[in-house]
Amino acid sequence: MSISSACESNGGDNVRRIVVLPPCVALLAMCFACAHRGPIVDPGRTALYVRPITLYDHPLDVHFARPRQMLPLHPLLLYATGDGGFRGKDEDLFDDLASLGYPVAGFSARNYLKNLGYVADTTTPARLAADYQRLIQFSVRALELPPNTPVVLVGVSRGAGLEVVAAGQRLLRGTLAGVLAIALTKEEEYVRHYRVRPGRTPPGMPRRELVMIETYDYLPRLSSLPVSVIQSTRDGYLPAAQARKLFGPDTTDRHFHAIEARDHSFNGARDELYDQVQESLNWICSFLAPAPLGAGR
Repeated sequence: MSISSACESNGGDNVRRIVVLPPCVALLAMCFACAHRGPIVDPGRTALYVRPITLYDHPLDVHFARPRQMLPLHPLLLYATGDGGFRGKDEDLFDDLASLGYPVAGFSARNYLKNLGYVADTTTPARLAADYQRLIQFSVRALELPPNTPVVLVGVSRGAGLEVVAAGQRLLRGTLAGVLAIALTKEEEYVRHYRVRPGRTPPGMPRRELVMIETYDYLPRLSSLPVSVIQSTRDGYLPAAQARKLFGPDTTDRHFHAIEARDHSFNGARDELYDQVQESLNWICSFLAPAPLGAGR
């Protein structure tokens, strides 16, 4: 019986393989698994592997989930984690996306910012979009998808802020099919842009100033791109009630969803989060043809 997985090198890819554990260790692992209750990816339906891309002269691991039966016109999900990186609940969400049958590529926002830090403390919207373009092109090749495959950006916390900014750039406009932002904070401090200073500018001071991105104020830049935001009612950074005020009312291409949860990580409501993720992806994919994946788990 398979209880846990590890990684081994296979032709340049890191592929999950089965490890058989001694009975006593297996029992402990099963108890932990019952308590953890993370999503499970069926290896018979989905291949999981890791390949590195070089960004800022350093490798960044990209995790892939490729359905063994690929269907045409289904979007690629490009997933970015929060500051915790590719582990724990953020890895669970990647597995949840993979379990729905989509081709998925995921990376650690924490490691991406670490790579960025070798050249600069912050980035710009244009540079961020260029990095996302490289990640998309790399993922399309690694997953053996058609070059015109539509892309849905999915992100959690830090990853949500990064994806919203990237999606607002013209460079990606013809590639993206939608954005799903989970636990979206008010600001993205690692991305700066220039704006005209409010009020009267003192003599000798530049009219423009470099400021961090206000993510909800940035959403109109995404034009008619379908956007779904999922927020916890007790999010320690931005509770759902405050986020709703910033987001505004729902429209034909903007949906906001509040989930009754204990904190920023949706503790106490992870199953509700996974259900809403599936519904939001179905809604985004309804703007495409044919019908979306994920009719059932």
